[in-house]
Amino acid sequence: MFKELMNLKYKRSAKQAIGFYIVYFLIGILISAVLGGSIVFLLARMGMVPDTQAAISMGQVIGACCSMVYCFSLSLLILISKKIYTSVSAILLLLLTVIAAALLGSFLGCIFTAILSTFESKSN
Repeated sequence: MFKELMNLKYKRSAKQAIGFYIVYFLIGILISAVLGGSIVFLLARMGMVPDTQAAISMGQVIGACCSMVYCFSLSLLILISKKIYTSVSAILLLLLTVIAAALLGSFLGCIFTAILSTFESKSN
């Protein structure tokens, strides 16, 4: 299930794609939380956040943006490493990843990334 997680060229089975999703979803949450919290903390220290509610709202927006960038970047890395950037279905999955990440963050965005990891690699 967790075989070859860091090898983005690897063609995964459905079971391996679930393991890929779990690991990269958790990494995405960690990155979004750390970046969102750090940026809000720094802005609060500089006096740019008026109150706690504004800080929470700002952290949510920053976390959502981080999730979108994370899911897009991961999908793009898979596309490039597998050399499937000429595949229409792969490009559509890349676009769906960004839209899904915008709606529900890494939770939904990483699903399409995991599906993309099941594609056959065209690289040697």
